[in-house]
Amino acid sequence: MSDPNVYDNILSLLDSLSKKKFGKASKSVDWFKDKVSNLKGDMLGSENSILGAEKTFVSKPRVGDMYSYLYVPIKKKQLPYYDMTPLTMVIENYKDGFLGLNLHYLKPKFRQALLNELYSYLNNKAMDETTRLRISYNIISRFSRFKYAMPCVKRYKTSRIRSKILKVPPKEWNLAIYLPSETFRKASKASVWNESINKIRKKGG
Repeated sequence: MSDPNVYDNILSLLDSLSKKKFGKASKSVDWFKDKVSNLKGDMLGSENSILGAEKTFVSKPRVGDMYSYLYVPIKKKQLPYYDMTPLTMVIENYKDGFLGLNLHYLKPKFRQALLNELYSYLNNKAMDETTRLRISYNIISRFSRFKYAMPCVKRYKTSRIRSKILKVPPKEWNLAIYLPSETFRKASKASVWNESINKIRKKGG
């Protein structure tokens, strides 16, 4: 069974963020905290799971959208580390899952740098439910401007997702990348981030 403490830890961090003065962004922190609470409730089979917010969740992620969910890899024992709560920009869909950019594998400032580059591939500037990225692995792998993307490329199987899949609205992307929602196992976030940067440097980034 999945560990419910994962979401408790995230909620604790979000509570501390909510108490700080972020101006208009504080509403976004509260929004994200509410969604994390709902994901936790769904994972535990709670009666407090989502009611009347079906549009926030999806059964199959769409390419170009950002999502959050609870994930347990099949070969977790063989992996040096992994993130149980990915924040993923989907770039390809498969029959059994999808390929995405888990932005948690970068420090927040590098997530922002990558997102700024990805914004040039938006299908519109409305930043609403119609907005998505027109992106693919082929595009990301061809251009050096996407150097920060390479450590983030991860394959996810639908059968290993342990919660509902939360769609993060485009207007919340800039906030979501700064929230401390990563949950790495078998390594600290600092060591994961350092290894990601080292991989980029080795490739000439």
